[in-house]
Amino acid sequence: MGWAQKPLPFVIGVTGHRDLRDEDLPKLESAVAEIIEELKRHYLGGDGETPIIILSALAEGADRLVARVALSLGAQLVAPMPMPVEEYRRDFLRGLKETAAAEFDELLSKAVGVPIVPFVSGNSLEAVREDPTKRDEQYQAVGIFIARHCHVLLALWDGNERQAAIGGSAQIVKFKRDGIPLEITRSARQSLDAIEIGPVIH
Repeated sequence: MGWAQKPLPFVIGVTGHRDLRDEDLPKLESAVAEIIEELKRHYLGGDGETPIIILSALAEGADRLVARVALSLGAQLVAPMPMPVEEYRRDFLRGLKETAAAEFDELLSKAVGVPIVPFVSGNSLEAVREDPTKRDEQYQAVGIFIARHCHVLLALWDGNERQAAIGGSAQIVKFKRDGIPLEITRSARQSLDAIEIGPVIH
């Protein structure tokens, strides 16, 4: 079968909190599995040939939970990185759990693609190592990448839109719902295209 006859993938993006409570994990895993199956029914009508891709940056918490569940349901994982992998991995050496770095490595090894988001203008490897704000800008950049490239955004968060930290879940949800403003894109064309707008499942 040539490329022209192959179905395009259905892409589900992920954003959410890192500090999920252990006691909530089984319930969240069950809910995420149900949502993915429901999306397959509603959007694909039971089509078993269209590939499902999960876009997850593999941060601790929501990103990894959704990636694990989706992989178990036969989805493919694409893991966009906010910075070079070796640098990003440093965030998990002192993660919320002792196994954070090992879990990152394991999931990353299952990804069919690992695109690295370019440094935001004015950023560099040295800058993101030394300046937390510059690091947050890279998290924002990977969130924008996910919002732009997914058909549906799955958000595991508390719904608090008032605490919209740079690159945080609230901001990425807003980007998916409302588009990315000019002061963020610094490009009128990108802001007007609005191809990133779409449904968010909270």
